[in-house]
Amino acid sequence: MSNTTPDWSKNEFLGYLFQYCANADYVEQEEEKAFILSKIDQDVLEKMQSEFSADKDYERVQKIVSAVEKHYPSDAGKESLVNEIKALFLSDGKFDILERNIFLGLKRLLNG
Repeated sequence: MSNTTPDWSKNEFLGYLFQYCANADYVEQEEEKAFILSKIDQDVLEKMQSEFSADKDYERVQKIVSAVEKHYPSDAGKESLVNEIKALFLSDGKFDILERNIFLGLKRLLNG
């Protein structure tokens, strides 16, 4: 099991979180990748894709929950992050049931 309390930069956290979201429906669309790359650079994305791929789902959720408090401690910050997540889900023009379920789960986790 990998470390579930990562020491990520804010951009690394976003890269990991956005990777989690983009894979909610098991298919990362080009529009989703473009959205992610508008927020972080390619090198960070590749690094976080590698870490994401090595982790199991439980580890992914634990890492996200752990890192959100470091980078988005305020309610306003968390609300902003939830809006970014929703924008990512909508970037490909659809918001299917798998994406909605992940979104609702993340929203609950992020808001504690």
